[in-house]
Amino acid sequence: MKQIISRFLDRFKKAPEGHEIFRGYYHEGKAVYTYIPNPNDENHIFDGDFKVRYSFGSGKYAEAKGTYVNNIKQGHWEFVRYGFSTRRTLSVDFKDGQIVGPVACMLSEKGIGHKQVSNLSLTIKDGKIVGPVTGIVRNEELPENYQEDPQMVNQLNFILGECFSVIQAFAPRGHVNQEISL
Repeated sequence: MKQIISRFLDRFKKAPEGHEIFRGYYHEGKAVYTYIPNPNDENHIFDGDFKVRYSFGSGKYAEAKGTYVNNIKQGHWEFVRYGFSTRRTLSVDFKDGQIVGPVACMLSEKGIGHKQVSNLSLTIKDGKIVGPVTGIVRNEELPENYQEDPQMVNQLNFILGECFSVIQAFAPRGHVNQEISL
């Protein structure tokens, strides 16, 4: 229902002066975004709201939504990727195209007769994790001394890699390839 309302409202969106709104196919998906036409180049400049959804068939898809300022990610972005047995979400803030501040990531893995959920909160500054990492790892509370357990560190790095991989699903243009690990 939320998707239907969002698509409906996108139809009435108006572009600011000097901008245009694109509604249609974008690489392998569908997008709605605001841009500045670039008369000297076939590549226009992303500037404003950006939303894209790629479908991979059989209910699998990836979505991203956020804002660009002069072709650079700024502000809050949400990424989601659904697969047959996994769901990854990533909620991050960008400043000058780099991830900064609080990050929330979730990885849900389903198997026969079980479901494992990992839900982590952390903070990034200058491309590195700063401060504590908190949350749930595969249905268990993350212990405060997780850094002393190499197996737990490996699990966290795997989960973070899976969550941050959603950004790479949107690699065609304008999306950073930023790896985060402990």
